[in-house]
Amino acid sequence: MFKKKMLAATLSVGLIAPLASPIQESRANTNIENIGDGAEVIKRTEDVSSKKWGVTQNVQFDFVKDKKYNKDALIVKMQGFINSRTSFSDVKGSGYELTKRMIWPFQYNIGLTTKDPNVSLINYLPKNKIETTDVGQTLGYNIGGNFQSAPSIGGNGSFNYSKTISYTQKSYVSEVDKQNSKSVKWGVKANEFVTPDGKKICA
Repeated sequence: MFKKKMLAATLSVGLIAPLASPIQESRANTNIENIGDGAEVIKRTEDVSSKKWGVTQNVQFDFVKDKKYNKDALIVKMQGFINSRTSFSDVKGSGYELTKRMIWPFQYNIGLTTKDPNVSLINYLPKNKIETTDVGQTLGYNIGGNFQSAPSIGGNGSFNYSKTISYTQKSYVSEVDKQNSKSVKWGVKANEFVTPDGKKICA
């Protein structure tokens, strides 16, 4: 009889983009971390990039193997970079000679979905709406199957194992648009820009 699989996800949304297709470059490596009491975390990472879409991404898969937990747990963290594609152009017409137009993406959509009937999403980061410039949150695991999320702190705290996201979103806000047992989706929305002379522009 197979164990029911449980999935915990942490995504660093300020620096990531969905996996680009086609994937032009890929490489992976694996290592194992003992977290105490006979439990271990098998870590696998994969780097992907696409010159076409201007995307680079690092995906981290951490499999928790704990004899005191009757489920298989997988923690996924995605982080990377996407070209903002912000552009500037002249405004034509008399009286607009010193005026520039700025065009920027209004929103990035980031999501994670599973179609496996035996997999459930049990936790995710970041949660709710985050408007602060600097974002830091931690997902921790204790022997026996106890997952907890909290603001990011130095070190692992009281956890046997933890995964932290940390990023800066100067001109955007992160907000959970959709979440259920099979998927989670974030909207990374343009919020406010600061011009070179210090003026703030609302998106």
